[in-house]
Amino acid sequence: MMQITAAQLRQIIRETIESDQLNNAFVSTTSDPLGKYAFSPQRQALSNPPPFEPNTRIETALRMSLQNHVRGIRPLTRRQAQLILSFINAGMYSDVLKAPPAGTYYRGMMMSLDSLKSLGIPVPHMEEFERQMLTGPFDVTPRGAVASWTSNFNLATDYALGYSVSGLGDEHIYATIFFAEIDDNPGKFIDLSDLYDIIGKSFSIEKEVIGVGTIRVKSVSLMRYY
Repeated sequence: MMQITAAQLRQIIRETIESDQLNNAFVSTTSDPLGKYAFSPQRQALSNPPPFEPNTRIETALRMSLQNHVRGIRPLTRRQAQLILSFINAGMYSDVLKAPPAGTYYRGMMMSLDSLKSLGIPVPHMEEFERQMLTGPFDVTPRGAVASWTSNFNLATDYALGYSVSGLGDEHIYATIFFAEIDDNPGKFIDLSDLYDIIGKSFSIEKEVIGVGTIRVKSVSLMRYY
């Protein structure tokens, strides 16, 4: 993975500014944008907390954005996700901000035939409730800047079968599970496992990793729903 320079990191931080109110805080903390210890106040109850220090404004804004993401209120923006990836790339705050370990990760959802085709997935003719596994690779770009993945295959299956089909039209609908390898997507995933104590411990059962931008998918499992 290409190492990021201090100047590049400062530029990314500046580009992440989303309001004039936070401008001074972002500019004045570019050397240690989250202080010396990321999210220190929220970690004081842990068994091995870092030294206490107040959150910077950028730290507070980033924590709230991560909370909104896991709660399904609003996903991370491209700038916010890129900022976190930049910290990971630079080796900053590595006790809480990191890439997921190598392995297979899954994204499950209900999708229409047109949506699958728009992603470049060559859907074959399938009968109702027929299952097929398509072998890639496929480069899948989400509609937004980021997408939620999980290390738990059973959970991805639940999402694939549990999504509402309302609004998908009358065309064929497929319970879809994407399979992706971390090694095929360097610098594209954010691991939330060490952040749940900070942004919402009750969501840890989702074992989420955040995929940023286009993800190379090694295979796709399809079941035609109707």
